[in-house]
Formats: sequence, C-alpha cells, structure tokens
Amino acid sequence: MEKSMNKEILEKLEEIVCYIEKSNTYQDYQMLKEKLASNQKITSLIEEVKSKQKELVNKKYHHENTKELEEELTQLEKKLLEIPLYCDFFDKQTELNDIFTNIKSQIEKCLDENIK
Repeated sequence: MEKSMNKEILEKLEEIVCYIEKSNTYQDYQMLKEKLASNQKITSLIEEVKSKQKELVNKKYHHENTKELEEELTQLEKKLLEIPLYCDFFDKQTELNDIFTNIKSQIEKCLDENIK
C-alpha cells in the first residue's frame, strides 16, 4: 500500500513538473536564460555583483565597514536593472518562484489537513 502511494505521489509530481515545463512562463524563462548566458556583458556584470555580495557578507561577518561596498553593489545592481533582457529574465524568474511557492503551500495545506 505504502509503495503504491509513493508511486502515485511521484507520478503526480511528474505531472506537475511536466505541466510547468510546458508552460509559457517556463519556456520564456528558458529562452531568456539562454540569451543571458550568451551575453558576455550581462554575465560579467552578474558575476561582479555575486562577487561583491560575497565580499559584503564576509565584511559584515568580520564587522568591517561596508558602506562603500554597499554603494558599489547598489550601482552595479542599478546597471543590471537598466538592461531590458535582464529585467525580463528577473521577472520570469520571480513568476516561476511564485508558482513554486504556491505549489509548496498547497502541498503543505493538504498535508496539514490530512494529518489532523
């Protein structure tokens, strides 16, 4: 019984994944992701932001002054947000994350109801 339930759950999960992969949101996200990956200017800027973020976390951990680094990071992030391709990608990524959060919430709600 338990194995058949697990199999059924996995099958339903595969259906959900398949549905998401076929959605326009996911397809657009993948296309934008590929375009971003092939744009050296954007990828360099993203890597620079990630590097500054790591540096910022490290400085905060060591209780060092971070004001100048925070300003640099803000400027880099502003540059990214001026690029329409990046903004489109970020919007799609946010939309997908919202979908995943909603699915997770629905599963938790279902589990909570069935446990009580």
